[in-house]
Amino acid sequence: MRQSERWVEVARELTRFDALGGFDFRPFLNEVRELLGAQNTLIYNPTCTEQGWDLEFGLWTGEAASARSAAHREHVKKSLTDKPHFAAYDPFAVQRAQRNRALTVQHLLAIESGASEAHRRVWSAIGAGQQDQVRILLCHGPRLLAWFGAVRDRRFGRADEQRLQSLASAMRARLVAERAARARAPHLGLVDGLLAAITEPALLLTKHGRIEAANAAGLQLVDEDRAELFQALREALALGKRHPSFALTRLAAPGCPEYVLALHVDSHIAHADQVGQACRRWQLHGRRATVLEQLVAGRSNKEIAQLLQCAEVTVERHVTSLFRASGAASRTELLSKVLMVARGAGRLP
Repeated sequence: MRQSERWVEVARELTRFDALGGFDFRPFLNEVRELLGAQNTLIYNPTCTEQGWDLEFGLWTGEAASARSAAHREHVKKSLTDKPHFAAYDPFAVQRAQRNRALTVQHLLAIESGASEAHRRVWSAIGAGQQDQVRILLCHGPRLLAWFGAVRDRRFGRADEQRLQSLASAMRARLVAERAARARAPHLGLVDGLLAAITEPALLLTKHGRIEAANAAGLQLVDEDRAELFQALREALALGKRHPSFALTRLAAPGCPEYVLALHVDSHIAHADQVGQACRRWQLHGRRATVLEQLVAGRSNKEIAQLLQCAEVTVERHVTSLFRASGAASRTELLSKVLMVARGAGRLP
């Protein structure tokens, strides 16, 4: 089989979704390594934990793969979490010029200012400082799905970039499908509907500030590459403070991961109308209406109690009453129903 045909077959194998949730990337990485004549191929995804940076997953193949993998993870754990970039990119909101694009080190440094030193530190730490790389930041919207690429002693060229690029679409589809297979749960359908109901720029974040999803207006905001905006947003989440440009609402339900809905404040004025429509639909008055307004604004029960100068348990009773009136079972669903009513899609419980 000619090499060009082997690249096509590798891409085709990725799109065979008969092993979702358990796809073995190792044979695929070994094939790519052989085709590129590389010492190593790897795929990994950085994530934030309570302790700092770590790897959600990481897989190396080739020479000294185990040792390099261990050194790589150790270096990741020592990285500073208060910096907007991890190595030469921001995994929370990947720069548009780097998304789903195969790049050698030479071409990466031409589009990412300040990447040289960060790049040198990472790869020197794992013993690959003198080797060249070609890689793709595989993304779903602004969110990083995985770093995927290869390293070798001799330089990679444009042809190598093009070969790796030929796998980008299939690889991205595979990662999206694998993530969905692992994480598919009833709450995700609710979250999808929630974002679809919002016309303002909206982002769904993990409690560590990782962008999990965004609506069309939110994606447009991310595409503006306003790094300082999103760094300040992550700092607000970490410190439990308010953000001048986003209204932050924590979404939590039993058995579901905790998310934060970030709505851009420039469009947040419309919320008064949305809350008003919901109050009329559910016949809410007085304190219940006020509590609903504060919930939509992203305030916690404790904050609402301080604002209303009442006991927190009193606010909890009002929230329970709101659940009964709306038919919601959680804050996430309550917020979704408020937005559905505003769009004329809500129904009386």
